[in-house]
Amino acid sequence: MCIRNNCVLTSFRFWVATYKKWINFMRKCFNNIVFMFLTIYSCFLSAAGSSGLRNITNVAIEGSSFIHIRAATAWDNPDTCGNSDIAIIPASDLTYQAKLSMALSAYMGGKKVIFWFVNCQQTPWGYTAPVVYSMNVGD
Repeated sequence: MCIRNNCVLTSFRFWVATYKKWINFMRKCFNNIVFMFLTIYSCFLSAAGSSGLRNITNVAIEGSSFIHIRAATAWDNPDTCGNSDIAIIPASDLTYQAKLSMALSAYMGGKKVIFWFVNCQQTPWGYTAPVVYSMNVGD
């Protein structure tokens, strides 16, 4: 029942409230879509992967910053670092000593190793190299 144009005012209030609900719903949807996109996209930014099975030819400690390990052929380079001739174990790694021991054992025993690389790290020589996350020794 419309009294003194109250129908128009009630109808207008209804549509404004509906519009506000719709806008809030769309914001929530948009935020969820952005969150899902960023979560999925971040997986591709850190494209960790395997080094391939190689024999170690050189283990060197670079000051107090990192160890670098060379193989007879370049390591596979899943993160497309600037140089894959060396693999890096940063001194800040909590398992630094264990990885150094494993690398030296594999080198001295002539065993092949396979690394799992995550990210790249800048070297003093002006390029990036893959960072060792985990390693496995065996044939």
